[in-house]
Amino acid sequence: MEEKWLNDTVEKYGEKEKRLLNRAVTCLKANMSSSEKGTFLDGRTIIIPSKNAYMGVWNWDSAFIALSVSRWDLDLALSQIEIFFENQDKTGMFPDALFLNGMAITRTSKPPVFAWVLMEIAKRNKDLDVKYYYEKLVKNEKFWCNHRKAGDLFHYDAFTREEGYEGYERDCRNESGWDNSVRWDNGAENLWAIDLNCYMVLFYRAMAYFAKRLNRKKEVALWEKKERFLSERIEEVFWNEEKGFYCDYDFDLEQSTEVLSPAGFMPLFIKIANKERAEKCCQKAMDENCFYPMIPTVSYNNTEYSPTNFWRGPTWMNTWYFAVVGLYNYGYTTLAKDLKKYMLEVCDKEKRDIFEYYHSKTGEGIGAAQFSWSAVFIIETILNNI
Repeated sequence: MEEKWLNDTVEKYGEKEKRLLNRAVTCLKANMSSSEKGTFLDGRTIIIPSKNAYMGVWNWDSAFIALSVSRWDLDLALSQIEIFFENQDKTGMFPDALFLNGMAITRTSKPPVFAWVLMEIAKRNKDLDVKYYYEKLVKNEKFWCNHRKAGDLFHYDAFTREEGYEGYERDCRNESGWDNSVRWDNGAENLWAIDLNCYMVLFYRAMAYFAKRLNRKKEVALWEKKERFLSERIEEVFWNEEKGFYCDYDFDLEQSTEVLSPAGFMPLFIKIANKERAEKCCQKAMDENCFYPMIPTVSYNNTEYSPTNFWRGPTWMNTWYFAVVGLYNYGYTTLAKDLKKYMLEVCDKEKRDIFEYYHSKTGEGIGAAQFSWSAVFIIETILNNI
């Protein structure tokens, strides 16, 4: 099925894009695995992050994987999401990870991208029955509001706050997906995270979309109201005028963290930033001291920047993608295409494999080889014609 889709698709592109699309689809196929019945995965065919390092499925990895796989195999894509929906707990939380050995991480979740991904899939598939997913997401929204909210904004946390547990702060960081990021050097549980709150805007936008498809007019109005309120609060709280960028906000200290990371481009991705702020974000994207040309996971000029240390400076394809699409959304087409060309050349020149993350100065692949979500964002970058 994917071969026909791929053959039909690659003809539209140049040789480099053809090579990368073929490599990306091959990577996803290579990570297909079978699970045992009676486990959390219950005999499903799954696509894991990498057979070289990650023997299970992770929450937001699976969402991202479904985004691309739905282009050629809708059932397989939806199955990656349903694994987590079937294991939703009583709070409404989707688990962090489910392993082939039957173990699971249920004390934390991951960034709430399922709703956005399902909306994108549903837009491509007008006959898709969204009722099951919508009802599961209604419960998930309650989890985020009841257990991951301080005041009227969202933060990462964990169900391991009990006294004496040494891993609580680590769990909070890990729930973000940016495990050891410079963003969390003074804690994650005390921060309103800019990306998390933007994901929740997308969540509400998706819920309004699903409610419209289900002809639930009152619920459409509710979700749209929540989306508007949260969008306004993001603009009020997260913009750091001195830095000219969006930063996380410490609600205990009542101050901006002032850490520049690609999470600060998320208001552009969801299209809520005004033109003046978008222009300042663009300037950071063009600045070789900040993010140009590879959009590292913390700005090049941060004293803690490391080009090789996991989330403390390498380039990750998901955060890179959100930033580049955000710039494209605001009409910075030349810059977005420049960043796209640079990163696709990095991926193409790294002949060994598609990697988990990349050295943000040399472009060398680092971490797990044959990494699924890097393959996904290569596909999405090319197909969305940035």
